Amino acid sequence: MKIYYENKTQELIDPDLTKGYIYEDKILVKHHEAIPEKVIKTVEEQVREYRAQGKEVIQGDDGNYYLTIAYWEETGGREGKPIEPIIESAQEAYDEFEGIHVYHPYSEDEYIEYLRMERERVCFPVINRGAAWYRTLTAEQEEELQAWYLAWLDVTKTKTMPQTPAWI
Repeated sequence: MKIYYENKTQELIDPDLTKGYIYEDKILVKHHEAIPEKVIKTVEEQVREYRAQGKEVIQGDDGNYYLTIAYWEETGGREGKPIEPIIESAQEAYDEFEGIHVYHPYSEDEYIEYLRMERERVCFPVINRGAAWYRTLTAEQEEELQAWYLAWLDVTKTKTMPQTPAWI
């Protein structure tokens, strides 16, 4: 799916998901106008065609036309099928949409909340490891871990996520 900025006029290729998030939406592709009901063939046109084909068409006392489908010679009676105009149904107007993703840059408050959640997800599981893990660290690693932890504690002020040490 394509990703657009929030105004949905410009496509975005590589959004920075540390500065915003993506949600699903849709965009108008085309508007289709309503199509009114349309007479394809009138009764009169059908009567002329039937008569040209040698078929018997009669006009009833009611003024309507009937195609003779049965005739009884002994009584002179006829059975007829009413001839109705051939009509193409009307179609309502409708809009055609395409599913898209929209990039929403974080507001100041949203970004701070995002940083807090990242701190919980990335930092706290490492910092809350047990004493057995801490005893395996070198003095240099302990110092680097302490600086990393403090940087995470200040992340809502600095608004910069610290780089995780490679050895973690």
